[in-house]
Amino acid sequence: NGFMVKYFMEIIFHRTIFGNFHDTAFIEQASSALLVLMIAENTTFQEIGISIINTQVQEERRAVLQATLNQLASSVTAHANLTRQSRRKFSSEFGRLVVDIRGIANVM
Repeated sequence: NGFMVKYFMEIIFHRTIFGNFHDTAFIEQASSALLVLMIAENTTFQEIGISIINTQVQEERRAVLQATLNQLASSVTAHANLTRQSRRKFSSEFGRLVVDIRGIANVM
């Protein structure tokens, strides 16, 4: 069901980006779940990305967030075969992107 996928994806994104913790294990686990969810429901991923971008008032922050989320989308595409190696590479890239997104999205 698309509703449940969207619900889980929103919760994981929100906790990962806006959560007040620095647990790398959580980010790694979130990346595993999100990779599969983003492959299954790319439209939902795009909608969530737009909602994150829309939290920003300043145009330059919106542009940087857009570029960062585009990088994430490219990473999802590059690692869509879901091999162990691809999942690990995605997790590493996702961790770096989360830091970037947090730095932009949490600074109001």
